[in-house]
Amino acid sequence: MPFVAASPSPQQGVDGVPFRGANALVTSIAAAREGYHIPVWLTMARKDSLGLMVRKGERGVPITHYDFYYEDVGTGRRDPSMTDALYSSLNDEERRGWVRRCHMRCWTEFNIAQTDFPEVYPEQWAGLEALFGSRKAPASCAILDRMVDEGTWMCPVVPSGGAVSPLYVEDRDVIEVPPKGSYADESRWYSDLLHEMAHSTGSEGRMDRRLGSPSLTEVAGEELVAELAGAVMGTFFGLQSTLGDHNVRFLKSWVTAIGETPEVIYRAVTTAARVSEAAVERLGVSLGAGVDVQAVMDGIEAAREAGIKAMERRAERAGRIPAARRGGRLPLLAAGRKGRRG
Repeated sequence: MPFVAASPSPQQGVDGVPFRGANALVTSIAAAREGYHIPVWLTMARKDSLGLMVRKGERGVPITHYDFYYEDVGTGRRDPSMTDALYSSLNDEERRGWVRRCHMRCWTEFNIAQTDFPEVYPEQWAGLEALFGSRKAPASCAILDRMVDEGTWMCPVVPSGGAVSPLYVEDRDVIEVPPKGSYADESRWYSDLLHEMAHSTGSEGRMDRRLGSPSLTEVAGEELVAELAGAVMGTFFGLQSTLGDHNVRFLKSWVTAIGETPEVIYRAVTTAARVSEAAVERLGVSLGAGVDVQAVMDGIEAAREAGIKAMERRAERAGRIPAARRGGRLPLLAAGRKGRRG
């Protein structure tokens, strides 16, 4: 069965900020596997604040955030005034007084379709479906077409009438591409091109992934890197990325090889994230902002609170105070959620 990215839009949080790096990778894989066509993800806290429940049996995905900072060696304390730009301006002696550290946070997020959002907010759900459903993957990609025409990739991308599919030739450091018209489906041409672009980042002098290694495990890991990175780059470039049946056959052999050394999977995921980030930077792609679902929901909450206050005024005129009001505020979703628990 083909593995299809459910949306050409980058996966994002409710604030409209697209995920990057490994977070973009894991959410894209989950969305493709489960067919989530709305690329919006919720934290547990946001889910709870909206009064939503996760559907039975659903599992979230891990989201990580890396906070880099500088610690003053003399005091042993974090100093927010020291930035990367300032550190780079220091000489070697001055740099010895600082240590760059990283604090990692990890939490779980759920796709909005994994919750009861459609039942609780049917109008808003219909709006999101209409919005993202209208974002169809284009037939062509101007960014990649321009890259091929202008030669702006990390290595030359050259036309080859003899190539049946895009191919990275390591010893010459070129990607040979057949005419796009030789493909019945243009999206498949772009998918194959992205796969070979990912391979080309692993050459010596770039990410040095030992592309010519005779190890089956390393070959399998490299193929996994290329497929994952290609799929994520496809969503970054507004394409619908597909792993077709021919890829699935190879995946089975890759998984067999990788199964003997599970750490290869971790390396493949982190490397694929680096590859997709490098591609975005190289081609000057701006992911921009997604859909700020947070603002939409804040508007819903404001309207609900206004309704609650109106209900209170009516109750006060009748000489009684609503029993649901606790501490000067009704539960967030007290109105319009009859018969629900939690």
